[in-house]
Amino acid sequence: MLPQLSLFEIDSRFATLLSESIEETLVNLLGEHVKQTIYECLERQGLRKCQIPEHLPTFDAFLKDNFGRAGAVIERQIARRLYTRLGLKLVQVPHYGLTDYVDTAFRQLSRLEPLA
Repeated sequence: MLPQLSLFEIDSRFATLLSESIEETLVNLLGEHVKQTIYECLERQGLRKCQIPEHLPTFDAFLKDNFGRAGAVIERQIARRLYTRLGLKLVQVPHYGLTDYVDTAFRQLSRLEPLA
């Protein structure tokens, strides 16, 4: 059995997996150039790429504001990738955004074994 991780360690590893899931999904769905443009727009609004996990509602709103209904599709794909990486099953919930899915995953993980 792996040693128990503190909540801070779970949080740090979770944030890394979330960042990687966002990065991979944006590239796969939109391409490298559009991904970089998104990060540049966010930075002009005061949100650096590394800050996205701590300010997820801002990122969530950015996707909805700039991509409309397609923003919800992008969010679900990010959530799906994150859940897969965490070994969790994603259950789609109407009107859930990325922040809701991430919060649910984090709460589930906090009750489970540490991240491998």
